[in-house]
Amino acid sequence: MTEDVLTRFRIHFHKTSELRYIGHLDLHRSLERALRRANLPLDYSRGFNPRVKLNLSTALPLGCSSTTELADFWLQSELQEEQVLQALQAVVPPGLLVISIEKIDPKLPSLQSSINAISYHVKFLQDVDQVQLAGKIHEVIVAEQLIRLRRGKQYDLRPLIQALKLVQQPPDPPVLRMVLLAGEGKTGRPEEVLLELGLDPAETLIERTQLFLTE
Repeated sequence: MTEDVLTRFRIHFHKTSELRYIGHLDLHRSLERALRRANLPLDYSRGFNPRVKLNLSTALPLGCSSTTELADFWLQSELQEEQVLQALQAVVPPGLLVISIEKIDPKLPSLQSSINAISYHVKFLQDVDQVQLAGKIHEVIVAEQLIRLRRGKQYDLRPLIQALKLVQQPPDPPVLRMVLLAGEGKTGRPEEVLLELGLDPAETLIERTQLFLTE
């Protein structure tokens, strides 16, 4: 069957806190196994070791949960979205919640190349001094540069931060919201922002809440 008749589907799913320490490769394997168990007419890569054609969105930092994960896969025949959804929901492991399935244009670019920004919400496991934190946020926003080290190399964190705000909605505790740039070689990491603010990422719960895709 030729490539142009394949049907491309996009999975919208949550990665709950139950799986927050599962890495990107393990997540990929879990979804691949679920697709196989769903008995769908999957398309596979060519070669000596065929694999399910599966394209995940930008890797989620270890320790984070998400309500906005995406993954694309291809089928070798036309099926209804609801049929695919029910088949997949019946076999995904605990901690993965498949919310919806949509059929998309097979010619669209890959997910990873389509994402240009990512939104995160950060909850605090310990009480924080909101006045002091607000001051640190202001310092980050007005800074011309925020030079940090990643894997032994210097980089400027500041242009990767599109938005940073402490939100208080009593009686709920404050939540730190951030929107970080995403792209090849220039993806902002929420734990790096927390460290720049003088916060310990281990004392927070980080959740990815939105993926911004190019039109």
